[in-house]
Amino acid sequence: MGRRALFHKHLLSAWEKTITLAYGRQLINSERGLQVFFCKFLLDAFDADGVARNRRLFVEPRLSLPGPAPEPRYPDIIVCNTQRIVGVVEIKYQPRGRPNFRKDIETFEWMLRHAADLTISNDRYLGVAGSAREYPLATDAVFCWAGVYRGLKAVEIKARNFPDNRFVAMHAVTVAGHSPRIVRG
Repeated sequence: MGRRALFHKHLLSAWEKTITLAYGRQLINSERGLQVFFCKFLLDAFDADGVARNRRLFVEPRLSLPGPAPEPRYPDIIVCNTQRIVGVVEIKYQPRGRPNFRKDIETFEWMLRHAADLTISNDRYLGVAGSAREYPLATDAVFCWAGVYRGLKAVEIKARNFPDNRFVAMHAVTVAGHSPRIVRG
């Protein structure tokens, strides 16, 4: 699986727990709710493997290019280690419909095209410890699309521009009267 195998494991664990423990108990009724529980279980996975102190999550951060650039992008979740952006997660919550993922894939592709110019910062933090830090995009960052949607099978997401296991898709396929089916692929 490569260098980010542990992160792949964390993503899948967080997704499975989000769907079985939160969605399955009817605690999620919006995309924001899905984000909250996914972030909670992702932080739990980091903690279980002893890497939580080296991880930082940014929820819906603003990404833009320097200078007069096109409109900024706002990915759902960005995961950083102590030095770089190691993961980007886009989430869709459409349990009664088919997912629309094209915009999310376009955001990932935009990030890959502009990787050398992208950084994220915690410069809005005004707390006690530490100073603002900037995190550039790691050359092996993982891009993850996760969706809850209705269907008989998982949709196939064509993500051709992602080398070396850098794209992960996680699905929770819903059908009336049944628990969601979790599919990775």
